[in-house]
Amino acid sequence: MAQKSKDKSTYTSIVGLGILVTLMWISDRILYPFGGWPMLRIINYVLMIAAVVLIIQKFIKLTKQANK
Repeated sequence: MAQKSKDKSTYTSIVGLGILVTLMWISDRILYPFGGWPMLRIINYVLMIAAVVLIIQKFIKLTKQANK
C-alpha cells in the first residue's frame, strides 16, 4: 500500500513539474516576445532545463522501481 502511495506522489510531482515547465515556456513567450531582458530569459531557460532534468530523473527512478 505504501508503494502505491509513493508512486502516486511521484506521478503527481512529474505532472506538476510538467505543468510548471509549460507555464514557464508560455510566460517566456508572453513576457519576452521581442528578445528583451536577456538575463531574465537565460535564468528562465536554466530553470526550465533543470525542471526537465528533474522530470527525467523521476521518470527513470519510477521505471526502475517498476522493473523490480
